[in-house]
Amino acid sequence: MLKRVIKPYSDFEKEEIWLNKMVAKGYALSKYNFMTYHFERCNPGDYTYRIEFLDQLPSHPDSQEYIEFVKDLGVEYVDSYFRWVYFRKKTELGPFEIHSDSESRIKHYKSIMRLQGLIALMSLSISFSNISIGSISHTNQYIGFMNLTLAVLLGWSCYKNYRKIKQLKNQNILHE
Repeated sequence: MLKRVIKPYSDFEKEEIWLNKMVAKGYALSKYNFMTYHFERCNPGDYTYRIEFLDQLPSHPDSQEYIEFVKDLGVEYVDSYFRWVYFRKKTELGPFEIHSDSESRIKHYKSIMRLQGLIALMSLSISFSNISIGSISHTNQYIGFMNLTLAVLLGWSCYKNYRKIKQLKNQNILHE
């Protein structure tokens, strides 16, 4: 039986938690496409899911090499969207972490934050230009406010990632 769920996420950690709750209920992710998750029935708890943000698109040779490396560790490649990759590992094979050390986690958060920040700045710029010419058309105002909302949401997500990075750096200092 297939199940399709439409659900937006801006925090990959919350998305991972949700995917792992779904598999605990017996639904294994089989495909992903912009906010749409496709699930197949499985035994509850069969898999552990992790999401990775790649430096390049999955079709890039470096990304292909990385994906193959992860697959060699007994991990399944489920799907990808843009630079996000969905992996899963049979739970019976043991714990599954992609970023086990704080330095790699910091690098991961920084790359996510850079992309979100860039999109937020572009959305902010578009919103101001649309709002400023809004007297010409209400559609421009609407588009401007939608872009402003997107910029604020992405800015908030960047701030949360910044706080996570700062927290990891502080933990590193404490452990030294």
